[in-house]
Amino acid sequence: MLIMLRLIHARHGDTESTRDGVIQGSKDIPLNERGIRNAEHLASYFMDTPLDYIISGELQRAYQTAEVIARTKGLTVISDARLNERCWGPYEGVKYEEIDTHGVPIERFLFYLDQIKEESLFHNSVDERKELETLDKIMLRLTSFRNHILSEYRDSTLLIVSHQFTLGYFLNLLLETKILTFFRHDPCSLDDLRINFEMKENAVSYNLDIYHTNYTGHITPTG
Repeated sequence: MLIMLRLIHARHGDTESTRDGVIQGSKDIPLNERGIRNAEHLASYFMDTPLDYIISGELQRAYQTAEVIARTKGLTVISDARLNERCWGPYEGVKYEEIDTHGVPIERFLFYLDQIKEESLFHNSVDERKELETLDKIMLRLTSFRNHILSEYRDSTLLIVSHQFTLGYFLNLLLETKILTFFRHDPCSLDDLRINFEMKENAVSYNLDIYHTNYTGHITPTG
């Protein structure tokens, strides 16, 4: 028997920090006016798309984005802390331009930070005493979330609203990549995935089809 889960990822809309190039991480920052417009465009995009469930991280910028969509669909947002953004510890609140990335684009620098530190390329003057969520920790909580949705949300269309790096790591988990791959997620961008389950007796397997990633066709140049 074949069962399909349509899984759509959305990144939250703009905030003052994304506008100013400041690392947000676990800081609870709300949407700005452009971010609210982003979310409204996203809701319009889903007008003709049936959604069964919406799950969002707990941070305001993701939850507010999810709520705008949920209101148009008559749904209640399910909040799940496992979808929160990675805690960047000493980097949170720091402007991109203040970080020595050794020539690596800032998003990739952060995404691969654990490997960069291991290779002794890490010489920024930041307070290392502030706790940085390790890659192992975020992968652990995202693995728990993946197992949850694959068990509880089969045969449905599920929208999850989260954050740039969390979505990138989660996509790696779903793809079961052996080498961590960077996936860009702009504000209010979409990934559209199909997870096909095959059930044989007591065994369940799945394969993943990606229709698109980082889709932003619904966002206008002015937000």
